[in-house]
Amino acid sequence: MGELSANEGEATDSALPVPRRERPPRAATGRLARAASVLRLVRSNRTLAHLLSAFLVMTLVEYGEWITILVYAYRHGGASTAGLVALAQLMPSILLAPVVGAHAVRIGPARLLVVCYLTSTLMLAGCAAAMLLEAPPILVYAGAVGFTLPLGISIPLHNALIPLIVRHPDELTAANVGTGWSKGAGALAGPALAGVTIAWGGTGAACAVLAALGVCAPLPRPRKRGAGWRSSCRPSAWSRRVPTRAR
Repeated sequence: MGELSANEGEATDSALPVPRRERPPRAATGRLARAASVLRLVRSNRTLAHLLSAFLVMTLVEYGEWITILVYAYRHGGASTAGLVALAQLMPSILLAPVVGAHAVRIGPARLLVVCYLTSTLMLAGCAAAMLLEAPPILVYAGAVGFTLPLGISIPLHNALIPLIVRHPDELTAANVGTGWSKGAGALAGPALAGVTIAWGGTGAACAVLAALGVCAPLPRPRKRGAGWRSSCRPSAWSRRVPTRAR
């Protein structure tokens, strides 16, 4: 009986499921690896890196400018004035940006993108000067409208330039991912920077800091010295195989 009980106990123990060892989660490691591969692909193409860096900086400046101008308008006229200023910034960009972009694209998408970024930066610097010199608010609002209109043209240009400067489909995927990252990071960091600088030195100082960031934006550059902007925007070998109607 004792031997039988022992055998039954051994049989019962062998029938129990053996617990599996838990493996460490690899989701975080996989995400970091994918992020590193995206950054590596972007860094390998200097023109693409400059394009995405400039987009990140100008996105940060755009969201920071919105907060700064709305705070300024609220202080000088209340909530109704802030709402009207927001509408005044949106409507010209919505209505005029497609028309202006369609006619100005003849000079080349890269040159037009640089013109848009520089114009927006100059307009923002004008807003900062008007605030610091305590000029009439209408001048500040006019500069804010002049700031948003070129940026409304620059976003489609940015998206149109990406397929022209990448060298293979992996870079195109990395560029699209980098554009999304830049949009999210700018939307987060821009208002935060504006809030800190407004609390520190007022709306004029905030506009001045944002304009300085716009000046420091790394603009796209041609690949060959003296080749002109159009040479840096020619379709790559793989993009020439894409049907014309799909471009």
